[in-house]
Amino acid sequence: MDQRHQAAKDALDVGGIITVQEMVTSERNLRIEVIATSSEDLTEITRELGNLDLAIHTSEIITNTFTQPFNYFEHSRSRAEASEASEDTTIEHAPPADQE
Repeated sequence: MDQRHQAAKDALDVGGIITVQEMVTSERNLRIEVIATSSEDLTEITRELGNLDLAIHTSEIITNTFTQPFNYFEHSRSRAEASEASEDTTIEHAPPADQE
């Protein structure tokens, strides 16, 4: 196991770290995702990463994330086309004559 791989595994032991991704580069080769509720938490996580001899080159604070599920069967169609298709397949059923 190389040093970068071991560092990635060790980083997962730090509280608040939820994802570590190894990159194929010589520097800036780990991407670490953290969830923290305060700046004090971030400071502690940063300190612990430093104790693992990991240098933080950049950081980003994300306030919102928006996602949508990937639909394999609809991926080549636009949302409008998919919406129109779902409207086209709507079938209204009239109750049988004896139940009116």
